[in-house]
Amino acid sequence: MLLRKILSFLINPLPVLYLLLLAGTVFLILRKKKTSRWFFLFSALWLLAITTSPFPRFLVSRLETRYPTLLSFPVSDTSRPVNILVLGGGHTHDLRFPPNNQLSANALGRLAEGIRLYRRIPHSRLITSGYAGKEDISQAMVMYRTALLLGVDSSRLSLQEEPRITWQEALSYRQNFDTTATLIIVTDAIHMPRAMMLFRKAGLHPIAAPTNHYVKKGFHRPKPDISLGAENIKMLEAAFHELAGLAWGWVRYGNEENPVP
Repeated sequence: MLLRKILSFLINPLPVLYLLLLAGTVFLILRKKKTSRWFFLFSALWLLAITTSPFPRFLVSRLETRYPTLLSFPVSDTSRPVNILVLGGGHTHDLRFPPNNQLSANALGRLAEGIRLYRRIPHSRLITSGYAGKEDISQAMVMYRTALLLGVDSSRLSLQEEPRITWQEALSYRQNFDTTATLIIVTDAIHMPRAMMLFRKAGLHPIAAPTNHYVKKGFHRPKPDISLGAENIKMLEAAFHELAGLAWGWVRYGNEENPVP
């Protein structure tokens, strides 16, 4: 876990910039001016790349377009149960606010998509997921309470409060719910490739319902504008995090053709 966090930190865009600047400064102190200039040039080019939209949008789009939005769901076999699993996305248990305002923006977006599908699919069950972290109540419980506030029937609502990471969410679902039911997982579009990989490694066969897309195209703007700003660094950080997670999942949990028992 520590190694994963260190590697995740080192491949983030800002630490890479800091390392390039540090290397340039060291070579400048050592009077290696030519080498130093190269590092400072790479630093400037890297800063331009991570703060301008084309490169971050390209990487994010490659992840977000792997699975299309689940706009419709054919219900041909009404006897087969459908479970909609909303993966945890962060919360703060602040009693000054109602449950919906205790959820992070990501978690609220995921829950909204889960409820949309719940309303469109007869007899489906909504399952919220996520551990407590440093709070005294779990993400799953806060989403559960928010779902109740938004009109979800408590008899069609369940939760799993122990999982800390996506892999544990897959294992917890497999252990506690009917694996013969149709499973739909709801998470951020950028996170969906990793989530699908891990659920398949756990021996499950989910349907993807991505939401919270970073890259969106307006009706009158089929090609997104080129922009400069810190939001591009945020997108790139998210993309690097997911790419590192995909690589780690493949190494740590084996290949998809040989699911972990």
